[in-house]
Amino acid sequence: MSLVVRFVAPALVDIIDILQWSEAKFGAAARGRYEALIGLAAQQIAADPTAVPAHERPEISPGLWSLHLRSVAGGEVDDPPHLVFYRFDVTHLRVVRVLHEARDLTTELRA
Repeated sequence: MSLVVRFVAPALVDIIDILQWSEAKFGAAARGRYEALIGLAAQQIAADPTAVPAHERPEISPGLWSLHLRSVAGGEVDDPPHLVFYRFDVTHLRVVRVLHEARDLTTELRA
C-alpha cells in the first residue's frame, strides 16, 4: 500500500527554485529529468518510507526522514545533490523540504 503524498509549501518553493535553476543552467531537458527524479523519489518513499536508503533524522527533528536523490533508482540525473525531507503517518507522506546537501540542514529543518 502506498501513502498519499503531499508536498507542503516550503517543499514546493524548494522544488520550483531547483527546477528553475536547473533549466537556466542546463536547459529544459535537464529540468524535465530533475522533475522526473523528484517524482520517482516521492513514489519510492510513498511505497515504503522507512526502506533503505532512507534515513531517520532525529538529530535534526523527531519524526523527520530523508532520502538523497542519488539513491533513487531509475533517475536520469548524474550526481544529484539534493535530499528530500519528509514525515509520514499510516496514510500520508508529507514532503517538507528538498534541500541541497551543502546547506546547513539542521538550521533549515529545525522544528
